[in-house]
Amino acid sequence: MTDRVFVPLASGQWLALEPDAFRQALEAGAALASQAPAAQTDEPLIDSDALAKVLSLPVTWIEQAAREGRIPCLRAGRWVRFRRSAVEGALSRDNRGAA
Repeated sequence: MTDRVFVPLASGQWLALEPDAFRQALEAGAALASQAPAAQTDEPLIDSDALAKVLSLPVTWIEQAAREGRIPCLRAGRWVRFRRSAVEGALSRDNRGAA
């Protein structure tokens, strides 16, 4: 019988992996994490009015795009806030994809 590594899943089930497969998955996850941009925690959060003014877009467009998931936002109950850099990055990626 071979050894296995058991990983608990959010569903309450377990995933059994061979030790080599587990190590490969950890290395792949570490590689992805190192490629992800670090979150800028010192950047202030702004509301939809301020973001609309900065981007020269209607507030209604900002709010609808946030509801539809087209731009990233942070939700705290009924309040929605934005990181300007994250929204500009999402808009930039969308424009490159459309070209």
